Amino acid sequence: MKTKLVFTCLAALAVSAVYGDGDPKAKRDQQNPTSKLFVASVKGENTLNNGEKLDDLSKANAFPPDNSIIETKPQSSNSMVYSNGTGIYVDQETRLEVKSFEQEPFNTTRNDVEDEPSISQTQAHVAHGFVGICTPKLAAGSNMVYSTPLGSVQIHGKQVAIEAKDNETTIYMLEGDSTVRAGLRDLGGQTLHPGQKAVIRPGAAGQPNTISIADLTKEDKDFVSDKVGNACKAKKTVVWDVVEKKPKIISGAANTTDGADSANSAAGNNTTSTTTGGTEAVPTAVTTISAPNSPPVSADRVSS
Repeated sequence: MKTKLVFTCLAALAVSAVYGDGDPKAKRDQQNPTSKLFVASVKGENTLNNGEKLDDLSKANAFPPDNSIIETKPQSSNSMVYSNGTGIYVDQETRLEVKSFEQEPFNTTRNDVEDEPSISQTQAHVAHGFVGICTPKLAAGSNMVYSTPLGSVQIHGKQVAIEAKDNETTIYMLEGDSTVRAGLRDLGGQTLHPGQKAVIRPGAAGQPNTISIADLTKEDKDFVSDKVGNACKAKKTVVWDVVEKKPKIISGAANTTDGADSANSAAGNNTTSTTTGGTEAVPTAVTTISAPNSPPVSADRVSS
């Protein structure tokens, strides 16, 4: 009796490990499209670290952005587009960490491409440097938060820039509004309106960080407009389709419901199975965008 119970438990664990039974995230991944980030342009030295390997950032590449780190060297930059239609520009000497990006299923035949296709959740961190962001009209329920070492900004749309330095973070709001917070202790935050900037600085010893809000100066606008403009240009370079994921062959996976056989599989006598289900976002280039002194992106279907 005990032996049969052990076999049954091992079988359940094996199936759960492979198919994600009982795992809410695994089930959500089956239902939601695999979200992507498309590289629209690259200038100079840019690297992508996905947690497993470090590569040069490649133009016209699309990749799942979760837990990715994008870094730029001096005189280098890139522009990219999330599959929710948000364009970003990563300036020189910047480290951008995309913690997570999740997106619900969406209709590829929608009429208004200026609207976000479905609800999304974005969590990213600008460790240092400058990032310009250009969003579509975000869907009700979407949440987009970019943090820095000193604070964070919850972006409601539509054009914003983030500059992170050692002892100062500046949020520039060109269009739309956002909520700026000066660290984890700032629960309420302050609203930033178009034509304003928020400067976050460290507080005195034992005190919370401070936020000061002021109107954008001409120098501010000159500094950020072209950079955010690059994000908006990138946003227009692709449209997104949703396609079924290709089946994958997984060796060592249990493909039977028999308790004893499954237990043997869990013990090492594994079989091979085919996984299906789920969709992924696929970009199609619709125009070209070039970084200075670099060739344009081809207007063909881009493979990920």
